Amino acid sequence: MSAHASSTIDDEALHKELARYVSHEGSRRPHVVLMIGPCRSGTTAISRSVANAGMPVVYQKVKEALRTVRLLSKPEEMDENLRADLLSVQVLPEESLRIPAGPVVFWKETLGGYTALESSFDPVSMLLNAGWLPQEISLITILRDPIVCLESWMKCFGKSGKSTVMANFSTAMEATQRIGERATKAGVQHIPFVYEAFCSSADFAMTRRADVEHEIGNDHACRVLVQLLRECNVDMSELNMFDGATGWLRHTADKESDTVFQKRFSGSFSRFHAAIAASDGLNYVQPKSKEEIVDILGAEVVKLAEKKFSEAYSKQAVECKHWLRQSYCE
Repeated sequence: MSAHASSTIDDEALHKELARYVSHEGSRRPHVVLMIGPCRSGTTAISRSVANAGMPVVYQKVKEALRTVRLLSKPEEMDENLRADLLSVQVLPEESLRIPAGPVVFWKETLGGYTALESSFDPVSMLLNAGWLPQEISLITILRDPIVCLESWMKCFGKSGKSTVMANFSTAMEATQRIGERATKAGVQHIPFVYEAFCSSADFAMTRRADVEHEIGNDHACRVLVQLLRECNVDMSELNMFDGATGWLRHTADKESDTVFQKRFSGSFSRFHAAIAASDGLNYVQPKSKEEIVDILGAEVVKLAEKKFSEAYSKQAVECKHWLRQSYCE
């Protein structure tokens, strides 16, 4: 077994350890809508939109606790960027994993990208070990076009070296599939999703690239998010997914809006998300073309990534399209 493989999480020991720290405010466990996928898959933008619509959102609290419990005791596994991120979060794991009150909580986690350990944990296993019943969890696994996502990983985590980034990215992709399969086997509702579903009502393949930026705040994108939450049995009557002419994935930059957001959003932003936190609206930006990504990553890396990850992404995209079309027909 390689050193990389040996430092991933593929057993229940750590999830049971983390489960001991989980608690919840209020008299009953909230229904958890858990979204997880590799870093740079659009989870922050989606969760911020959900928060501004009125639902409590938990931001990467399992990863926060994981880093506190395990990685701080193993400084040799951290590079200087990860160490800086960790030092900016001074909380105990029992504080990280105290879930806010509410009938439903939207919880977002990401896999990767600094270490193998944080690329392979399973929040569903943790919640089940903490006493949540399968019917009290709705899991959304999210993938983004793997070539586009990998280019973003290289940009954010590239100082670790291409081989390390590729290894952790591979671990995160495999873990996303494994988490979905295990959740289904345990009786947890699992909804496969791809970020490109927001791009077009006809076909969200990345070949449909435009030369200009398009706001994601359109009718199709809003319907997709609404259907995604409805699929998780969320009561939409209390949520405001439409905001007049500004559409979905938009918020005003006034102090009142930011205050409401901060109250609903339980977590801390890393430097990667500073622009989103400060923005006066969230836009969907068309990704780079394959030719541009080849220039950045190199043809060999792109070819290897396509061989390794395209099949899993395509399978998830087909499953996502299937339930979306069924939802639209209902």
